[in-house]
Order: sequence, then C-alpha cells, then structure tokens
Amino acid sequence: MDLTVQEGMKITTALHAPGWHRTRLIRRAIAILLVLMAAALALHSALKKDPQVVVAVRTIDAGSTVTAEDVTLRRVPQNLLPEGTFDSTDDVVGHVAVAAISPNEIPSHLRFVGSELASYLVNLDTLVTNQEADSTQENLGPPTLVPIKLADPTLAHLLNHGDTVTVVTHDDNAPEPITIAAGGRVVLSTLQQKSGGFAASSSREPGTILIALPETPAKRVAAASLTSPLAVVLTGERAKANGME
Repeated sequence: MDLTVQEGMKITTALHAPGWHRTRLIRRAIAILLVLMAAALALHSALKKDPQVVVAVRTIDAGSTVTAEDVTLRRVPQNLLPEGTFDSTDDVVGHVAVAAISPNEIPSHLRFVGSELASYLVNLDTLVTNQEADSTQENLGPPTLVPIKLADPTLAHLLNHGDTVTVVTHDDNAPEPITIAAGGRVVLSTLQQKSGGFAASSSREPGTILIALPETPAKRVAAASLTSPLAVVLTGERAKANGME
C-alpha cells in the first residue's frame, strides 16, 4: 500500500478514534488555520495603504493665511477621515482659516474661506429669512461672500464665526432702523481686503467683517455700504442662548 495512503488512513483513524490523538490533530489543524488567516490579514494590510491627507503641524489662528510650514501630508485610516479633506498641501496654502485649527487636526473645506463654506452657511433658514425682502426664492441667487465695514469697528470682536446677523443702517428721515439684509452668517470678524480676494494680517482693517449671504441681499449690502453706515444685529441661536431675543 502506498505510504501516502497509509498516512491518510492513520489520520482518518485518529480523527474518528476517541482520545488525545484526535484532540491533538484537531488542535494542530486549528493552529495552522489561524496562522494562515493571520498571514492573509497581514498581507492585506501591507498591500492596502491608508490615504494621505493634509494635517496641521501647528496651531493656525482664525483669520490667518495658511503657509507651507503650517501643514503636511500624513497617512490616516479611511474610517477616521472627515468629509471634504485635502490630499495636497497646495490646496490649502494661501487660504484663510475661518476658525482656529489645532496641531494634528485634519482640516476640511469648511475651515477655510471659499464657495463651499458659503454654500454651507447660506442654508434654507437664510434663504427663507431673506424672502421677506424678495418676491421669490429663485431671485436670491447663489451663496456669496460680502465684506462689511461696521460703523462702530469696536463691535467686530464680539462676533464669532457662524453667527447669524441682520445688517441694518440708519436714515435721518426714517424713525426706525432700516434692515438691509437678514440671516447673514459671519465668516470672519476681521479681515483685510487685497487684490483678488481677502487675507488676514497684522494690519487688518478694524471693524471689517466678512459675511455669507445669497447674491441678491449681498448686492444690497454692498451698495448700501457705499453711502450709508452699516451695523449688524446678532440673531440666531447664540442670541437666544444669551437671552438677547
């Protein structure tokens, strides 16, 4: 009889026969299976690389322009990534942070001044609020960022990113303040305007804020700022929390 067949018969007999021989063979088979599974998992992990994303290496203050020294690329497990991350440092260098970013934080597009942030802030509540001054929601236009120089510049530091505000002005011929736009969302409370966009610096113009509004009320605000002093009234959730409404 062939030797291989004999060995197979011995194993079969041992498996069917009670006693420690059977137990030992079963344990060996389980051990071999576990080793193979561990090797397969290790090989899978080695072949699958985590994606590289932009990570802050130091604190980036709100209103600061991101530099190449502020960020780096690191591999992060896919299940730990927030939505809207960046895979190149070039995508964030030169952008303005709207809120402080901590070291080792993974910033998303909502942390920087841009169209994505404007779309996020100008939500349905903003559109509905501004319908009071517009005939249809379609007339409001896309989300827009508009700078406002406050008549009282000392009030700017009281505003936080994301605050909801109403823009008002004064007319000597009107008994009450005139509402220019409602439902605006604060993006930055201090900024400096430059050619082609906005930037933050040590020489920021005090009292100039950046807010997000639909296009139509944003144009009204911009036009009013040319001839009238402007102020903002804090509304929304923070005003309610402080007992201001």
